[in-house]
Amino acid sequence: MNDLKELWTPKLLNAGYSIENIQAMDSSEFFTTCHILIQSGLEPPLPPPCREKLDKKTRVALQCALFSLHSLMVDKRTQKLEENRRKHKEKPQESEQTVQDKKYDEILQQTQKDQEKESNKEEEKRNQEQNRRNAIEQEYQKLGPEPEDGFLIKIQYNQNSSKRKFTAEQQTDDIYAWAAHEFMILGNFTLMFVSTKIQKGSTLNDAEITKNTMLSVVIDSEEEEEN
Repeated sequence: MNDLKELWTPKLLNAGYSIENIQAMDSSEFFTTCHILIQSGLEPPLPPPCREKLDKKTRVALQCALFSLHSLMVDKRTQKLEENRRKHKEKPQESEQTVQDKKYDEILQQTQKDQEKESNKEEEKRNQEQNRRNAIEQEYQKLGPEPEDGFLIKIQYNQNSSKRKFTAEQQTDDIYAWAAHEFMILGNFTLMFVSTKIQKGSTLNDAEITKNTMLSVVIDSEEEEEN
C-alpha cells in the first residue's frame, strides 16, 4: 500500500489535488481517486470525489480493481526483467583466450600497417634519390662532349649558365676564383662537376652556394685522393 501511494501521490499532485487532501484520504478514497485518474487518462485536474456518491460495495470493487491493476504492472515488470536476464544469459560469452587472440590480431594488423607505411617512405626516398640522379644525368648530357682529362664545371642560375674546363693538374683555387667571378654575375647558383674519371649519375655532387658561404668542391671518388 505504501509503495502504491508513493507511486501515485505525484500523479495526484499533478492532477490538482493538494498534499493535505491526499493525506486525508483513506485507502478506499485513494484507490477510487487513482481509478478515476486512470479512466480519464490523467487529463486536466478532477475535483475530489464525493464520498457520499460511492457506496461501500463500489469502493471495495474499485479497491480490488486497483490492486489487480497494480499486481498486473508488477507482473509485467518482473516478466520483462526475467526476459532481459535470460537474453543476457543466452548470449555467448567469449573466452579469455578468444579475447587475447583478438588483441593480438589487432596489434599484428597495426604493426603490419606501420611496416607498410615505413616501407613506402623508404621507397619514396629511393625514388627521390633516383630522380635527383636522373636530373644530374640530364645536366651532364647538356654539357656536351666529355673533356679528355680533368673537369668540366657548369654553374647554373635560373636560365643563366656558365661552364669551363679545368684540368686535373690545376689548383682548386682556380676553380674558386672562376666560380666567385661567375657568382657575382649570376647570383646564387648550383655547382655541378663532370669528369671522365668520375662515374656518371652516381658520384656527381651539388653544392648550393650563397653570398655568405665559402665555395667548396665535394667529389665522392678516388680521383680526389689521387689528385
